[in-house]
Amino acid sequence: MYGMRSYMNGLSSGLGDGGSLFGSGETDALAQLGLQLGSIDYALLGLALFFAILVALAIAVILGAFAENVKAVQALMAPLMVLIMVPYFLTLFVDLGQVSPVVKWLVLAIPFSHPFMAAPNLFLGNYSTVLAGIAYEAVCFAALVIVAGRIFSSDRILTMKLSMGKSRFPALGRGRRVR
Repeated sequence: MYGMRSYMNGLSSGLGDGGSLFGSGETDALAQLGLQLGSIDYALLGLALFFAILVALAIAVILGAFAENVKAVQALMAPLMVLIMVPYFLTLFVDLGQVSPVVKWLVLAIPFSHPFMAAPNLFLGNYSTVLAGIAYEAVCFAALVIVAGRIFSSDRILTMKLSMGKSRFPALGRGRRVR
């Protein structure tokens, strides 16, 4: 987050008005509307992003354990990318407060939806929603670490593989007889 702030300040340094992306009038208007994040807000946003990254890494480690080679890892990461992109687009185009409760709970069940909803909730002062999302991400991370630990502590890591689109008996698929 610090790097992104430095990057944006570097991009906007030639815009005038003291190197800010917004002029002083826009900054005052945002402050009057209460659309500024304080240090606690940034800490909560960073915590939500941190736990989302940890959950993604835990899922990637588990899925990577199933891969037979490096190319198979890329195919196995596709579900992870879908789990990240679906809540992103939903939070961009849909107000989750206005959808049916079933859709809302389905989106909230995906741990990656909470960082996307953290900033709007922090602007609105919904700290309990943000804290509940961080707690949910932490529980998901702990559960995934336990699963990964059990996989890697046993001999299952050597025996379990997912074959993407391959037959279990490749010799039978080519017309050969198996003796």
